[in-house]
Amino acid sequence: MPPAIQQHAPDKRSLIRPRAVRKDAACWICGDISPGTFDRWVADGILPPGRKVDGIRVWDVHKLDAAMDRLFDGDDPDANEWDD
Repeated sequence: MPPAIQQHAPDKRSLIRPRAVRKDAACWICGDISPGTFDRWVADGILPPGRKVDGIRVWDVHKLDAAMDRLFDGDDPDANEWDD
């Protein structure tokens, strides 16, 4: 088989969800939002601020998940019963 067609086992790293992520991955985890929206949500307290480790700001994936759970578990003030 040509090298481009050979079957490869999946990279083990792709099967493991990291515990901490940089901003671009944090944006994706939160619904593929833009970095500007992400910064605004952090400033508004919707998302956690992250932590600087060795000069790199990272976000705890568990805390991002918890923040998104709170966002979606609350009542939607813009909900309209006629939208269902």
